This record gives sequence, structure tokens and C-alpha cells, in this order.
Amino acid sequence: MRNSAEIQLIGYVYQDARCPNERDYPNWVVFKLCVNRKYKDKNGEEKQDTSWFECKSNSETMSKLIKLYVKDKMGLFVRGIPKAKAYTTSSGTAEANIEVLVTEFNILTYPKEKTDTTEQSNGRYKIESGTKQAMPEATIYDDEIPFS
Repeated sequence: MRNSAEIQLIGYVYQDARCPNERDYPNWVVFKLCVNRKYKDKNGEEKQDTSWFECKSNSETMSKLIKLYVKDKMGLFVRGIPKAKAYTTSSGTAEANIEVLVTEFNILTYPKEKTDTTEQSNGRYKIESGTKQAMPEATIYDDEIPFS
């Protein structure tokens, strides 16, 4: 039996995607995704819980797409492989972090200030497992059936 784990997230990007060490690792891209959950407590008061995920990619093609398209305040769907990390800060408190190795992302909303979309795509990108290349999902699933 093959073991695997996968996580799907819908949230907002916090800051543009960046390459922390471009000189040594040009294909390593990182961005943070904020996922909000609204609920009502037992008193009927509306509460909000925010979870942060550190999304990463080391695939050359996927990293190029992320650098090009993933921007601050963008609504994003991310699918990937999760990894939880626990650590102790210098002040002695225990902290945790969830990292996601991105295998697919879909752009759900663009930032409000971005009105010029000269390069249109459907916003869906996926890594093909056989080729290990990220391709726009439209080219993967286009069946070329014309509608009348």
C-alpha cells in the first residue's frame, strides 16, 4: 500500500511569492496563505479563526508560474503535500508551522488594483506527474469540442 497525504486550501495570499535564496536555489519559491473561518460561539457572537500556511515549490516550472502569477491579496486554491513542524522559540514558547509543497494552484480572485489582464488564462495550473511539468489546466483538459 502506498502512503500519501494531500491538503486543499482556499484562502488569500499574504505578500507576493518570493524566492528566499535566488542565487543558490532559483527554483525555490515561498508564499504565505491565510485561511479564515467564521463561526458563531455559544453566545451567538460571530468569531473568526485564521490559520496560516507556508506554501512552497521547488519544481522549476511550477515555481516560474507561481513567481509570475501569485500576488498579494489574491484569492487562491492550493493543493499540495502538507508537513507540520513544531519548534521552540527563543523565548521558550512552543510554536507550530504547517508547510505545503504545492502541486497545483488555481487563481480564484485577483487583487482589486489589478485591472489590466493582458495575459488571460483560466488561472488553473497543475503538475503532470509523468512529466513533472506544470501546465495550464486548459491545455491538459481541453477536448476541443466546439459549442454552437
